[in-house]
Amino acid sequence: MKVLLIHPPLTGKERYGDLADAGAYWPPLGICYIAAVLEKAGHEVKIIDGLNLNITSEEIVKKVEDYNPDLVGLTSVTVAHHRTIELAELIKDKFSELMIVVGGPHVTFSPEKTMEKKCFDVGVFGEGEYTILDIIDCIKGEKSLAEVKGIIYRDGEDVKKNVARPFIVNLDELPLPARHLLDMEIYHTHILAHKRERAASIITSRGCPFSCVFCNRMFGKKYRGHSAEYVVKEIDELVKRYGIQELEIKDDNFTANPARVKKICKMLIERKYDLIWSCEARADVASEELFRMMKKAGCWLIQLGIETGDDRVMKAIKKGITVDQVEKAVKMANKAGIKVKGFFMLGHHVDTKESIEKTINFANSLGLQAANFTITVPMEGSELYTIMKDYGTWDGNMKELSVHTENPPFVPFGLTKEYLVDARRRAYLKFYTNPKTIFNLIKDVNSIYDFKRYYIGAKIYSKLMWGNIKSKWRT
Repeated sequence: MKVLLIHPPLTGKERYGDLADAGAYWPPLGICYIAAVLEKAGHEVKIIDGLNLNITSEEIVKKVEDYNPDLVGLTSVTVAHHRTIELAELIKDKFSELMIVVGGPHVTFSPEKTMEKKCFDVGVFGEGEYTILDIIDCIKGEKSLAEVKGIIYRDGEDVKKNVARPFIVNLDELPLPARHLLDMEIYHTHILAHKRERAASIITSRGCPFSCVFCNRMFGKKYRGHSAEYVVKEIDELVKRYGIQELEIKDDNFTANPARVKKICKMLIERKYDLIWSCEARADVASEELFRMMKKAGCWLIQLGIETGDDRVMKAIKKGITVDQVEKAVKMANKAGIKVKGFFMLGHHVDTKESIEKTINFANSLGLQAANFTITVPMEGSELYTIMKDYGTWDGNMKELSVHTENPPFVPFGLTKEYLVDARRRAYLKFYTNPKTIFNLIKDVNSIYDFKRYYIGAKIYSKLMWGNIKSKWRT
């Protein structure tokens, strides 16, 4: 069968706000895994990455017509769900008999609401690799939709939801993602979070055992990781087939299993690739031994989800770490020769002006290489989404869910939208005019490419920091 998998279009401005030109634009690996499973089963597959190709929904519909698939699969994240609906309606209007399947985080956490739109025939919640194979069997007449786990579907005028599909236990049974169906030349990471032009992203695990209130845990709470052998096999392909010189490991917490990380590092050291990489980690899963081995294997940057500089807020958001642990983790990483980028959120449900100012000051005290400040947005499926109205106001504007929005949809009691937007501006201003930050960035310029990306970054961040000059001193 011919299957067309589509990531609907979304502009950089919608995703990143003022930081659109600095944002990360990576391959849709979720779709690539599904495509690989379909190809392995003998199906013909095409991917349209509307997110990164900078094309319109109308142009995608024309590509649907040209390809003439038996099934169209769309992915949806909440911030872009309105674009998914827009595209699905256009396709359904022109090809009324074509089955449209929608999956992704938004469907997983809001399946019934998703299916209120009649442009969707089937919704997939949870992992979709094997679910899509079952749906194709239904199209072929080999089984009925009522038998397929992990879907919600339209049955005449009714909508029926089946039982959930269990998570994949052994991730190694999945084929490598089908990157060959993409133009790998168009992707790149955040302007200040990479050092080489030939970069790619990988995901080596699923699931998170921690309980942060702002996270919806798309892949469940149980941590499941690919084996070290699988991970390095994927890296081998990226280096040898695509000439990749830098990787960003996109796991929620790459260091959750230190023994696995050490094994991956050992295998990379043995290969002697000219390869550098970055990853996300938690402050409470840190050791000098682990960081030294990661550095030897090519790790140059660790991205820490720090979130706040106030232990009271840290406890309320159930992050499971302390400010002291963050300080120690940053020092250990720097001692090992690894730079650290910190992620901070402003406007937690229990945040006050005092705790936000504390967070801004804390970010400047750590000696970070870079920092990212976003405004807290309650996402469906998170604990925060269920409790937010007890702690603030929510305007329900689904099109303003970007964490870089100028119109935050959630505002904690005691704060205002204007204050949150201005606090974010001041956070960037204070951090990127901090002599420590400037010194760290200057030290990191080792090539013409470094100079070019920092020059671009400086222009983008200066616009963000000084764009509202009258408000930058307001507290």
